[in-house]
Amino acid sequence: MWSAVPITANLVLVEMDYSLLVAITFYIGLIIVLFFNSSRTSYSAIFSEASKKVLILLSFLAPVLFSIVSIVLISKTLSLKEIVNSQYQHWNIIFQPLGFITFFISLFLQLKLLGISRKSYLSTEIDIGKEGIGLGKIVEKISVYMIVLFLIIILNILYLGGWQNIYFIRGEIVLAVK
Repeated sequence: MWSAVPITANLVLVEMDYSLLVAITFYIGLIIVLFFNSSRTSYSAIFSEASKKVLILLSFLAPVLFSIVSIVLISKTLSLKEIVNSQYQHWNIIFQPLGFITFFISLFLQLKLLGISRKSYLSTEIDIGKEGIGLGKIVEKISVYMIVLFLIIILNILYLGGWQNIYFIRGEIVLAVK
């Protein structure tokens, strides 16, 4: 997933023309693996719960895909570097404000579905009797954070100009602040 997403103009692991398609494909695969890995148990109810969450999350992905298609039609490319370079004078949020709002709301709903909230980390309850405590739980939490970071960087690249400089501020710093 991260090999296809350019962080700066020079920091790209694999240079390809269809980096947006590769990134979205890896994102969908990571979501499916995340929920089905967290349901590795002998209970069928948990498996059905995981499949239900995957379907709901993929339904939130449909508006994101429509927003991405609109940006691809404006930029006339599937390369994330060229999408950022096409935003040199004006960001895509100016041309597609409704697409940005749709993408942002879908991102927010995906975060709610993934279970990222301040309440879940402030609680001091001990999960006694639940499966998945230990290394598997740590891997699950890290993968959720990677999904969130990936979506935020894709939002920055598609709508907010990516790593383009703002006046005298370097592009890497601008990307981190956004």
